Parts: sequence; structure tokens; C-alpha cells
Amino acid sequence: MICNKKSKGQFSFLTKGFLMIFLIIALTLVINQVTFYQINMEKITKDYDLSSNAMNLIGMLSNSERCLALNEEVTVGGVVTNKTYTRILDIEKVMDFAQRFADVEPDCARNYLLGYNVTVELIPINISYEFTPESEITVLQRMLEDLEGKSAVFVIDMSTSMEESVGKIKKVDCVKDFLEEFVDNLDSNQRISIIGYGSNGNVNNQGCNDGNQKPAGCILSSPRCGADIIINPTIIGGNENTLKNQINSGIRAEGCTPMAHGLVRGYSMAESNGINDIVVLTDGRENCGGNSVCVVQNHLSSGIRVHSIGFGQRLCQSEDDPNCVYTDTLEEISSITGGRSYIAKDCRELIRLPNRAEAAVEKTEWKFGTTGHSEGKALTGSVTLSLPVIIKRDREHLAGFITVSVYDGDLESVSGLIEYVCKKGVESNVDTFIDLPMKFYNERKELCLVNADDSESCRKVKCDADIVMDDITNPGRYRIVAFWKDGKVNVIV
Repeated sequence: MICNKKSKGQFSFLTKGFLMIFLIIALTLVINQVTFYQINMEKITKDYDLSSNAMNLIGMLSNSERCLALNEEVTVGGVVTNKTYTRILDIEKVMDFAQRFADVEPDCARNYLLGYNVTVELIPINISYEFTPESEITVLQRMLEDLEGKSAVFVIDMSTSMEESVGKIKKVDCVKDFLEEFVDNLDSNQRISIIGYGSNGNVNNQGCNDGNQKPAGCILSSPRCGADIIINPTIIGGNENTLKNQINSGIRAEGCTPMAHGLVRGYSMAESNGINDIVVLTDGRENCGGNSVCVVQNHLSSGIRVHSIGFGQRLCQSEDDPNCVYTDTLEEISSITGGRSYIAKDCRELIRLPNRAEAAVEKTEWKFGTTGHSEGKALTGSVTLSLPVIIKRDREHLAGFITVSVYDGDLESVSGLIEYVCKKGVESNVDTFIDLPMKFYNERKELCLVNADDSESCRKVKCDADIVMDDITNPGRYRIVAFWKDGKVNVIV
């Protein structure tokens, strides 16, 4: 019995010992876990704060006209004012910052607690684009205003002379583009019709001068003269591609200029379909038996307006002048119907043909801000953030990125203190732990940390005044005070 009691006591003692060891291990694990959690929470909070600072800095740099944001004069209601565009950077400002703030933070976005540097870069790309000067007002634009988006019958010259070029484009091709623009710009619930007038003769063969230029009455002479229906009145919406195909295949250049025949056909089409506007275009003068003025006068009761376009570089100087645009007839048929008359000497005046340009955007980058920062154990934290921006270069808007890298550490806290006092002219201080020896070189205005291998990590301090500061030779916690005295910034460690 005694032996049994002793064994039982020994077993109880061993059990208590193991239990104590287990509790110690468990407690250690809990403490480590809590410590690990706290450390991670501190890191998360630190990273979040640095990210917020980086975002704020990008906002200041890209949204403020004092920094990189584009600022232009705009006219609103006749009043000239300045407008700042957010996230659109002025490339002239970017280049200026890269030169003036190559190793210090720019004045418009200072941060005295942290250090940061910036990279602005263009995204490389080969581009081909079209642009049109806003100052150019073309016949097409004026005609669109006259028609107010409503249905129209177009009566188009298809004489041989339309094969000639004005500038670098044939007149017939320019007219096709002209008509396609109406397909794109008239209201989709309206109708468009196209009549082409010409003949089966040409300016050098029999037929082109049959009959008088303006015969008495409205006799349409010469069997060679006539007009073809290129497109019957067709609702535009949903038929755009079909209409453009018919324009490209139907508009051609052959024969004479029987404009009166085209107008007769155009009036017939407009009256039978309730269309109130006719647009007649020619690059010459009637020469195939007809009198357009007479035709229009006979249809005045219809109330249909006739708008006329003379398309050519040479205007007739007299009624007998050949191979020219005879504006007298065009102006008369428009004025008596309440329409408008226009002259387009070339394709650019007729239709807004965009200027075409090609450019290769090479990768280009500009840097500014602090070039040195804390490293190793002297660096408390860092974060890099990039956002897309638009960079305005001349008349181009190019894609790019702005990248900000933010640093927090020994160099940043002490140099920020010095810059703040230098800028504000007040006394200030900072309590911080310095991990590495620190020196200040007044002649080059650099604050440096001395690494274990005796190399230095240096940061430029933006201050024009002399700075007096003793070296910090031993790591430890310091209260560093900076103030002005005798025209100098004094730093007491």
C-alpha cells in the first residue's frame, strides 16, 4: 500500500510538470501570435498611410495648375477664361520640372514628413490619326445647317470634267465623300434621293452644245441629254451602308452638263415624295440644251427651295467663257426659291477632309524629386504607385503614366525637419530613432547616412541658407531641434 501511494504521488508530480511546460509553451505561442498580429497590423497601417500619401501627391501633381496639370484659355459665351484639366499633363511643365527639380521635391507638392520621387513616361506607340482645324467652315457644314437634318434631293453633275482633279483628289471622288457625309449627318428618319445628270456625248463630240445655252421657254433639247436616278427617296436609318454603296457605284463622270434636265427630274422626285429641298451641284455651265432658270421659275408654286453649289477653281468671267463655273445661273435659281448658293474651289472647301498625320511615339520618361532615400534598417517603409494620365504635346493628346515612389526613414524625417524650418522660419523638432551614423555636408547641402561598409546614402536638402548640424555617430533615440539663428538654420541633436 505504501508503494502504491508513492507511485501515485510520483505520477501526480510528473503530470503537473508536463502541464506546466505545456501551459508555458501555449502562453508563448499566444504572445508570439499577438505580437505577430500587432506587427502585421502596424505594417498594414504603415503601408496604407504611405499609399494614401502617394495618392495625394499624384493628385496634387496631376490636378493642380501650379504643378503639371494643363491650363488653357477657353472661350465660353464670348468670355475668355482659363480652364485647368485634371489628369491631363502639360508636357512643357513636365520637362521644366525634370530640369528644375532633378534632385529635390517641387515647391507645389511638398511633404516634410516623407521623401518621394516621380517618373512621368509616354507609352510607346505608332499612331495614325486624322484631325480637322476648327476654324475651317465648309460648304458641307453650311448645307447641313440649311437642311436642318431634313430630307433632300441631290442633283449632281456627272459630266466628263468631273474626272478632273482639284488638288490631289478627283472632283467625282470628292462629291462621293460629300454625299456620304449627308448620309451620316441627316436625321436617320429622313429620306435622301440622288439624281445624276449627264449625257452619252462629251465636251468634244456632238451633243454637248446641242440647242441654245438658254433656249426660249423650257424646251429640253438634244436626245443625248438626260438624268439618271441614282437613289430613289430612301429612309436613311438602317440603310447607311446600302446608300453609300449606291453612291460609290452610281456616281460617275461622263458626257455633258444638262443641269436643266437634272432639275426637271429632281423637281419631279421632290414633289411626288413631299421633299422640300433640292441641292444642285455643278463644276461647269449648262451645255446640253436647257434653261435651269426657266425650269425653276415654272416650279415656284411648289415652295421647294433650290440650294446650289459651284464646284471648281475657275469661275466664268462672262456668259461666253468656256470651261468654268457659271455662278450667275446658280445664284439666280437659288435666290428666287429662297435657297442658298455656295462656291467651293476645291475639295477642302466643299467637304471637311481631315488632315491625316502619322507619328511614332517613342518611350520617353522624365524624373524629378529626391534622388536619395533611406536604405536598409534606416528605411521604415516605402510604396510605389502608378496611375494613367494624358500628356498634351503640341496638338496631340498622348497616353502615359505618372509614378510616385514614397519613402519613410531616418533621412526623410531629419531632412524634412530642416526643410520645414528653412521654409517656414519657425522652430520645430522631431523625436526619432536614428539607426545609422548621420552627417550633414553644408557645401553640397546633403544629409547622409553612413552604412556598415562605410558607403553613404545621401539626400539633397532644399535650403539656400547655411545649415549647422553636428554629426550623429551612435545609433539611438534622439530629440532633434531645428531653429533659425544668425541667418543660419541650426540643428541641435
